[in-house]
Amino acid sequence: MSPSVEDQLSPDSKVRSPEPLVTTPDRWPALLADEPLPTAVVDLVAMAANRRAVVSAVGDRPVTIRLSTRAMRSTALLRRLLMDPTAITADGPPDPLQGLACDSVSEAAALVQLGFDDILLHAPICRAAEAMRVAELTAEGARVVATVDCREHVALLGAAAVEKGVEIDLCIDVDVSWQPAAEVRFGRLRSPIGDVSAAR
Repeated sequence: MSPSVEDQLSPDSKVRSPEPLVTTPDRWPALLADEPLPTAVVDLVAMAANRRAVVSAVGDRPVTIRLSTRAMRSTALLRRLLMDPTAITADGPPDPLQGLACDSVSEAAALVQLGFDDILLHAPICRAAEAMRVAELTAEGARVVATVDCREHVALLGAAAVEKGVEIDLCIDVDVSWQPAAEVRFGRLRSPIGDVSAAR
């Protein structure tokens, strides 16, 4: 049986920084001999450098970057990336790395329970129970942004928002793939919304 979202996002995961250690993969078996499995080995210096590279590429554009929890299942590493003290300066520009993006409402609820906020659901919600859970999380003070790509999604979330007396932030998913010929498409067809008038 596969582990639940809550198990995968366990707060028990720790990021430990032993004495400065430069090692090679051939030494990892000995270093990990007493560790419970599964275990991840992460080069924290390289991770920080990757963060700086991504933020630098944004420059001064008004862009927000979210960490995808699909790609990173360690809450300790998510926290480390979101709250990197070397990336936040009093007189510098705001840090564009803000919030998380996840797959499901149940995962968003688990992340909120673990202390995270500002979560984007990057797949549309299609069931009333899920819309109601987003409204409940919003009523509890969390910021959960729901993605929509049709009027029905908006109506579903609107009904839940009215029932709970809240306003739910929405993200409109727009298709930006390019189809130069009938049988040729570049990019993934994500959404039936392909232009400004459809989004409006």
